[in-house]
Amino acid sequence: MSEIQNKMSSSNINLDGIELMDLFQIAHYLRLTSIIKVTSSENEVGYILFESGEVTHCKIENKNFSEEAFEEILSWDNYVVRNFKYDNGSKLERNINLRFEVFLLNTLRKIDEKRASIPKKEDKKSKDSTYIYEIEKINDFCKNQMLNNNKIISISVLDIKEKNIIGIAYNTDDNKKLVHELTNNFFSIGMNKSIQNIESLLGIKSEEEFLVEEYYISIPIFQISKSISEKWALSLIWGSDSNKIFALKSVRDILIELNKIL
Repeated sequence: MSEIQNKMSSSNINLDGIELMDLFQIAHYLRLTSIIKVTSSENEVGYILFESGEVTHCKIENKNFSEEAFEEILSWDNYVVRNFKYDNGSKLERNINLRFEVFLLNTLRKIDEKRASIPKKEDKKSKDSTYIYEIEKINDFCKNQMLNNNKIISISVLDIKEKNIIGIAYNTDDNKKLVHELTNNFFSIGMNKSIQNIESLLGIKSEEEFLVEEYYISIPIFQISKSISEKWALSLIWGSDSNKIFALKSVRDILIELNKIL
């Protein structure tokens, strides 16, 4: 019997059906102290110790522990969850020292990076129909953004991987042509050179963040959404000043709105 098992009381609560992310956040915000036992569909068993809402110890039986164990447990698709009271008569050695929010975000980022690196086999018909649906939603989103600000004359959202425009809204045909010319320029001369041209036009450097009138600007490119099959996108917002780029707005800044529609 492992050291962490010795700290578990005999009474436990069945938490089947609850998502691990939901459970962890509840434990954190309620500042709970307990041991969460997670059993995967492959019968691997992991233990996560919360003390006053912070993850302090994590282990998978006969395998890894600490951050690696937590990352693996969170990546399990199917699991059974039990919650045990923690007998803290003698403390377990702490093997996780980061604050919960930082630790959780770091772990989720690593999981996303690993999943994105795995080649995906998708049914082409299903993939195409999903992509069309996403484009329709993004188009609607672009139009709504224009309606909310009369200074914007056009918006486009680019799919860097597929080399096309997946969302566009404009107030005149001339501005539509203008957007297509600029976005095609991204793909014909290369992304890095295009960004350099925009930086020169706006007088800024990559990763510099500031305000241009009422718009928030951020370069470089950010991932638009997991549902866009890990494609990369950039939103370009054109303004009414001399038919030039009024601002760039990173997709990161509109993720919350996009996630509501995708």
